[in-house]
Amino acid sequence: MSHTTMLFGLLGLAALAGWLTGHGAGLAAARRLRDEELWRARHIDALTGLPNRADAEARITAMITGKEPVCVGFADLDRFKQLNYDHGHATGDQALRHIATLLRAHAPDTAVWRLHGDEFVFAWPTALHDSLIHAQHLRHLISSTPMPLPGGGLLTLSMSIGVAEHRPGTDLSLLLHQADLAMHDAKDRQAGCVSYDPAHGAATVADRPFERARDRRNHRTTAEPETTL
Repeated sequence: MSHTTMLFGLLGLAALAGWLTGHGAGLAAARRLRDEELWRARHIDALTGLPNRADAEARITAMITGKEPVCVGFADLDRFKQLNYDHGHATGDQALRHIATLLRAHAPDTAVWRLHGDEFVFAWPTALHDSLIHAQHLRHLISSTPMPLPGGGLLTLSMSIGVAEHRPGTDLSLLLHQADLAMHDAKDRQAGCVSYDPAHGAATVADRPFERARDRRNHRTTAEPETTL
């Protein structure tokens, strides 16, 4: 075999090795991209870019299995149905994105998730008193930062938050249920932010007794529109 033939053979093998290496790297990058897309689909809310319910369940469960204090907040926007009625669902979606942007930028000490609709969940590795301070900060942040409307003008938003402290023997579902009850207490009292009241006696996750109260509020806000949401 001539030296020229050997040289071309070696060059061909080198080229093949380079192609295989590059092809393998390309396949690995494609797999990583696919895995990242799958992870985002499972854990990230498409509308707001916030972590979603599945991510909340995993992360809060991990938090409450530790030894540190944990509180969760359950929140939704005040008069959100009226907002959609007056301004359209596109503006309602804009409001949710507006809130998500505020929370990401100005609430670094709060873990935030969007569940669905206008419902959000927060978590803090702090005792109840400090967690209520965090919750009040979130309410002030949202109400003091109006959202620009597409046609001009500003829309002031507000949020009601219920806070529940994790106790031994309380699982994630019950903890969220207690925070949800507290949130509806905040709505009924127009108090903005309240902690879970043990008088509810929510030792299990039962059918939510406040659905009728929510229906009454929605009917009332539709009949009596307000300029501040």
